[in-house]
Formats: sequence, C-alpha cells, structure tokens
Amino acid sequence: MKLSFESGLHSFSQGQTVRGEVVGSDDSGSLVVVNGLPVVTSKKLEVGKQFVGNIDNVEGRQATISVVGEGADQLISLVPEKAVAQLGLSVTEENLGILAMLRRFGLPSSLEWFQKIKNIMQTQGVLSDKDTLEALGLLLSRGLSKSALSVLKEYVSGGLRLGSILSKMGSTSDETLKKDWLASNLLSKLVAGLENKDFRLESQGGPDKFPTELASNLLLQEILSVPPDVNQEGRLYFQWPIFWSGQDVPDTLEGEAFFQANTEQKPSFSLRILVEPPRLGALEIGIHRISDSLWTHFGVTNPQSHEFLNGIFTKLSESLRALGWKSVRLTSGPISQKDHFLAPRENAPIEQPAVTVLDIKV
Repeated sequence: MKLSFESGLHSFSQGQTVRGEVVGSDDSGSLVVVNGLPVVTSKKLEVGKQFVGNIDNVEGRQATISVVGEGADQLISLVPEKAVAQLGLSVTEENLGILAMLRRFGLPSSLEWFQKIKNIMQTQGVLSDKDTLEALGLLLSRGLSKSALSVLKEYVSGGLRLGSILSKMGSTSDETLKKDWLASNLLSKLVAGLENKDFRLESQGGPDKFPTELASNLLLQEILSVPPDVNQEGRLYFQWPIFWSGQDVPDTLEGEAFFQANTEQKPSFSLRILVEPPRLGALEIGIHRISDSLWTHFGVTNPQSHEFLNGIFTKLSESLRALGWKSVRLTSGPISQKDHFLAPRENAPIEQPAVTVLDIKV
C-alpha cells in the first residue's frame, strides 16, 4: 500500500525504513504508531495490524511510504555483508554493527549515514561498542545534539534509574523519601540541592556519586522531552520513583507521552509506561486516545498477570465509559522484548492486508 502523512517532530528522510502498528480504531478513524510516533488517519483499520516500509519521498512536511508485506521486505532484509559491500565499505565488525543499528532504528542505510555516525564517534572520542551504537541510534532517530551521547550511553547501559539513584541517599530514610514524593516536594528539594551544590548527604559510593547521577537523570529527562508548538506534537519522557510495600529500595516507573498542541478539536495522545509491581512482574501499559475513544493495552510477562487483567476488564471498561468515553477497548498480551524502555520494538511478523492510500496526520 501507499501511505502519506504530514511529519511532525520526528525527522523522516528519503530511504528511511519505518514500522507501524494500528493501536486503536473507531468510526472516526484509526491511531497508528509509526516508529514510535502516534499518527491519526481517517480510515478505519483493524487494530493490531502491523506494516513495514521505506520512505520514497519527502517534500516539506509531507512524506510518502511504500509499504510491503511479510516476506517482501527485501530492502531491509538484504544480507548485511552484501549491503555493506554494495555501499563500498569494508565488511568489518564495526560496519556490520552500524548497519544493524540503522535498521533497528529505521534510519537510512546509506553511505552518508555511515559517515555521519563515524564522524560523531571520532569527534566524541568513542568506539563502536554495543552501548555506544545503541545510544547513537536514540540520538539520531530523535534528532538530538551529539553532546547528549554520553548521557544516552549511560542510560542504555542500565544506569540512570531514578529509584536506584534515590536509594544512594544514605542519610535519608525510605519513609522520608516516600513522604516527600507524595507531598510533591522531593524533586523540588533535589533540584534546589543541585543548584546550591549543597546536599548535606553522605551518599553511598562516594560523596559526589549521588548528585552527579541525579543531575544526569534530570538531564536525560529534559533532552528526551520536546514541548508542542503550532506545527508539531510534544513529547514528554519521565521517570518517577515507586514505593512498593515491603521493598527497601524504591522502584522506577518509566514513561513517555506524545500529545498534540492546543487545537480546537479534541486532542489525541499516546502514553506508554513501564513498571514492575512485585506480584504482577514487568508491566508495559499503552494508553491511546482518539477523540472520545480510548484504547489501552497491557503488555505482561506471565500468564497469571494476563488472566488477572482480563478478569477486571469488564468493570474497568464500565467505569471508563461512565467517565464519558464513547468507545473503550482494553487488551493484554506479551510484553515487548527490548533491552530498555526506549529501544525500538524488535522485528515482529508482519501481516499485511491490501489497503489503499492512507492520509495520515501526525
């Protein structure tokens, strides 16, 4: 099928590979997530359908995608060694690693992008190890400054978890942390402490470890968040501490939301959070709104959680409809298999229906 849409804050370019999934649908249209960005179409599509394709053309804010079906995506499944050789590059471990990253993040597998990545690695003085390439994928796919590379690398390597950082406040009890958080005082106190360079805390791992990690965490949340304006949607990335009963160390709730700028129409939004309740295991929740319709999907790790959630869906749906939602869809399934919250979805089998041209607006 041929798919056209108006690109917003996401930077689409000719030759780029994109993946999409229909996450919500009603009589007014459908919500589709393209490379992580929610877009809306007036066509009613089947929820759960996925597609993959390449951008043929970009003109101003308009882009056109040629979408292909399962078994036909030769542009993105070409043997890596041959793809690298066709670009005139040596078939080295570094070049194969760069190609794999470009494909995972839906970036063009071109000589220009190879050179761009190698220039960044050279100017930043980093090697092409796994964490560096993963951080570069985040940086380039989101259009961030190369100065953010070190913070992104620390994040993708498993660091900068707010709950773990707060647990290093050796002279502050968990009860005090919880009380301050519930009273909305915690982050303001921590930010004030950073600005005044006076925590009066003995943190575990050295006196400078806690403020340094906290500053990096807050910087991560800032660089991954983009406010909306008249022409593009906003993106908000956040981490919150979660205090589970019976646990000594606070956990971390991680989330990201996409939302429209203020318009006369009822706005659409897409929110995804990841949390790990002790009894349910890792839980990824996607909440998507199209006008007065709500679609919420729970990704779970074990069958018991799946059964529990399905058991409460009827009452939850009734409660949501009572709040004014005209259409409510609640589903559950396996959680996305990813190394970290911001990683792109792993390649999933594609079921491609025969669909005509779609006009999609971000």
